[in-house]
Amino acid sequence: MSQIGNAIEKRDQGPAAQIEQYRDEYAALVPSHVNADQWIRLAVGAIRGNKDLEQAARNDVGVFLRELKTAARLGLEPGTEQFYLTPRKSKAHGYKLIIKGIVGYQGIVELIYRAGAVSTVIVEAVRERDTFRYVPGRDDRPVHEIDWFGDDRGPLVGVYAYAVMKDGAVSKVVVLNRKRVMEIRAKSDSKDSDYSPWNTN
Repeated sequence: MSQIGNAIEKRDQGPAAQIEQYRDEYAALVPSHVNADQWIRLAVGAIRGNKDLEQAARNDVGVFLRELKTAARLGLEPGTEQFYLTPRKSKAHGYKLIIKGIVGYQGIVELIYRAGAVSTVIVEAVRERDTFRYVPGRDDRPVHEIDWFGDDRGPLVGVYAYAVMKDGAVSKVVVLNRKRVMEIRAKSDSKDSDYSPWNTN
């Protein structure tokens, strides 16, 4: 490394510099179909673009780098809806913020596609002014009509998800009403955090 490079590295030992320092290790962890350089850029950009995340990562850079290893092994994009990077208060760290990685629903969908048996995954929110019809045992999948050009679809009434297999078969359809979604949210450790995907996404 050049003298300039050494000087920069000594001056900036922040989280972004640490990611670059372990670039080869992360590149070795990501699956072969993932562009390692792009993955590194996403990780660096997620931290450099958010002061709260950067401070949480600085509070324990080792925890942060381990969370990134999880994203790398799964081949998910850090700092996106595939793999959220969220600041969490840690009792072990004197209630300072540290980084917690969370596999998002898009990450789960990506992993399902990679398993190879699924052609399509549908995950949707149903709102009050949508049309939604589904009778278990009669319908193989819901009928969900949305006015995409309307000004307001109304408040959330529920969510549903299912997969269509490559042979055309439809998986079990999972339907949750708003009450059930809120019950699940209430059990989340991060429900009250400003940084939680429950509150930001």
